Amino acid sequence: MKCDRCTQDASIEITVTAGMKEFTMNLCHSCYMKILQEQMGLFVQNGQPKLFDDVLSELLGGVMSEEFDQVDDSIKCTGCGYSMKDIIKKGKFGCEQCYSSFYDEVKKILQSTHSATQHHGLVPQDYREVMDLEKEISSQKAALEAVIFTEEYEKAATIRDELLLLQDKKEKLLQERGVSHEQVEE
Repeated sequence: MKCDRCTQDASIEITVTAGMKEFTMNLCHSCYMKILQEQMGLFVQNGQPKLFDDVLSELLGGVMSEEFDQVDDSIKCTGCGYSMKDIIKKGKFGCEQCYSSFYDEVKKILQSTHSATQHHGLVPQDYREVMDLEKEISSQKAALEAVIFTEEYEKAATIRDELLLLQDKKEKLLQERGVSHEQVEE
């Protein structure tokens, strides 16, 4: 098979969907890299794919560019000493405590870049049942709070018992899969 842009042998096949139409391109490595540079300059530098950290830094910088000077540089992570400006410049967190130290700022960035702060995509098969249980547990906790607020204590006891069963079921699933609570909550 030949490259659609030149006469070399094609080694890459790209399928593009635009609206309701779909088309396929066969490309050699050289033409593929040229297209990446032309169409997706963010991901390629000097003919080579950029590292994810560099791409993330550029994306964060782009989102925060107008507000960068207004970022409070005095707030530091208690674990590594990074400030929010350091995170934006480097495109990555300094340590695991950065997530909690800069929770509000990161939440704003996620909201502005993804229009959401919770994952709504695909979940690995092994974790779907755990995720479904977590949603049900969260829902039951909200229901429990509501019936306690309205002083419906018999309903509250029933919901509490259901909640305990769900939590036990989740615990057993995690043990079966050899996953700790910390791994699920991260």
